[in-house]
Amino acid sequence: IDNIGTKWIGTDYGLASFDDVSWTVYQTFNSGLPDNSIRSLAIDHLNNVWIGTFTGGLVHFDGTNWTVYNTFNSDLPDDFVRCLAVDTLNNLWVGTIGGLAYFDGITWENYNTSNSVLASNNIGSLDVDPVYNSVAIGTINGGLVYKDAGGWTHYNIWNSNLPDNTILGLDKDSSGVVWMATPAAGLSAHTGGFSFLTLNTASSAIASNSLTSISISNNEDIWVSSNDSGIIKKSGLNFVCY
Repeated sequence: IDNIGTKWIGTDYGLASFDDVSWTVYQTFNSGLPDNSIRSLAIDHLNNVWIGTFTGGLVHFDGTNWTVYNTFNSDLPDDFVRCLAVDTLNNLWVGTIGGLAYFDGITWENYNTSNSVLASNNIGSLDVDPVYNSVAIGTINGGLVYKDAGGWTHYNIWNSNLPDNTILGLDKDSSGVVWMATPAAGLSAHTGGFSFLTLNTASSAIASNSLTSISISNNEDIWVSSNDSGIIKKSGLNFVCY
């Protein structure tokens, strides 16, 4: 949802926007999109839309102009962009299947298994802390990583009680606790240090352990999507499945 309330929706058949009255659909034949398969979206502080595609790289849309960044014309690590996040400086974190990138609109900084603590180049989720301007990085088969001004911190199933090395969704509650949607171990919260609280079908009333994304609402309800049980809401200690 952008700064004026327009909803942006990424699908396998193009990008759509909805202003509560009208729909606009952008596809490769009527816009500057290089690929109709949309995998991630982010809105920056200037209300520009950033679009991550399946095979076409990263796209910037300012409402009129389309700019495409790919592995041929930029230092984007891979053209499959899984996740995006905007930091407090209005710069962009880009998670691809070939590594993590930081883009200020001109310069790229790339991080991967060879130049950082990342144990996987396949980035599954991102979340920026607006207070400390740090970034939480969920990987595919590589655990959870934090990057801040002090450096890197890495958690996995071997050095902590993180329940799953794959993290497909990240969000932070009002107390600063990072919550994670995992595809095999349910919902997990980083409670501090090497400690994680995990809510799965064995330890709670959650309907599924196979979670794919997460969003925390203003009233602290935690919403997760699942592979096999629809949408699940955690409200306090209660779970409701839709």
